[in-house]
Parts: sequence; C-alpha cells; structure tokens
Amino acid sequence: MNKGSLSELLPQKFFDGSCQLKSDQEHLTTQCQGDKYSKTLCTEGIISKVDVKNSHTIVNNNGKPYSCNFCEKRFNQNAHLKVHLMIHTGENPYSCGFCEKKFKANSALKRHLMIHTGEKPYSCVFCKKSFSQTGNLKEHLRVHTNEKPYSCEYCGMRFNHNTSLKTHLKIHTGEKTYSCVLCEKKFNSNTEMKGHLMTHPGQKSYACEFCEK
Repeated sequence: MNKGSLSELLPQKFFDGSCQLKSDQEHLTTQCQGDKYSKTLCTEGIISKVDVKNSHTIVNNNGKPYSCNFCEKRFNQNAHLKVHLMIHTGENPYSCGFCEKKFKANSALKRHLMIHTGEKPYSCVFCKKSFSQTGNLKEHLRVHTNEKPYSCEYCGMRFNHNTSLKTHLKIHTGEKTYSCVLCEKKFNSNTEMKGHLMTHPGQKSYACEFCEK
C-alpha cells in the first residue's frame, strides 16, 4: 500500500483533521501479514483492528470483499452475493401469486407481476405508448430516434433490435428454423413461413370471428 493512500480508502470518520501525525502511514500501517494488523493511537482518534481488517480486505479485493465459493466471482455487498448464489443452488424463493412462477430476486418478481396487473409505468415521450419494463421502452424509442445499434458482421447492415439482426443473419448462415406445418418447407423467419402458408389451398389470412368466412 502506497504512503498517503489510506485516507482515500478508509471512511473519513477514521481521520480527524486536527491529528498532527505527518502521514496516513504513521496513523495506520497494514502489511498483508495474516492477522497482524497494527493499531496506532494519536492524540485525536483511534482506528480499531476490525476497521483495519475490513478496509484492508476491501482494498486488496478491488472493493469487492464478498466472493462466491462456487465460481469465485466477487461482489461489493453481501446481499448481491446471496442473490448470485441462487444461480448455483437453484433456489427461487420469490413466487408469483397469480401463476406460481418463481424468481431469485424480489425485483424480478415485481417486474413479472406487471404482466398480470397490466401496470405499465414507463411511457414513451414521443407517442405516450406505455411499457411494463424499461428494456421494452428503450427498444421502442429506437422507432422514433432511428437508432440502429446492432450491425451484421457479414454485410454491415444495421438494425433497431437484436431479434431483427438474428433473423437477418440467417440469410448469410443459411439457417432455416421455421417449418411449414403442411409441407415442411423451411424458412428464415416466421413471417416468411406464414406468407408461404397462405399459398396452400384452404388457408385464409383473415377469418370472420362470427361465421369463420
């Protein structure tokens, strides 16, 4: 640890402005020696061994003292670690009261509940259309701004949505995942498949909800 760095890393409460010691190193020194943490007293304040150990751990782990025992991923808060651990344990403690679908985080459950309640708190500033999730709103806004962040690696063509890019990529890769239920002919997109379906005898694009004509 460099001289003079502790005051930048430890909370201000540990350092009194009236302390007459020449540097942070005189106020406190830690040397990565297991549990050997020195504690220095001055005329104005005291730093406890616990404070030293906690701060020392945070500094040496890039501000993320909580690590996962399964994959060693690190977090700056224990609560974030607990949510992450559910990926490994398969635990889903938050249940939907409407459909009993389960989630790892309460925030994910709250977003899901909007499907049932119809709540759409996120509105477009251009057309006032509302959405239940911020991600859906961001995608919609590209219709107005004409932003196209997704580009094809083969031809450079750009798209508003990632799903549109994935559909386009099938032109280059030759992948055809949509099959006609009548003749099993395959297509790049669901739209193409539906258009083809109308070429079969007896298929109708639009049906009357009352008489089926």
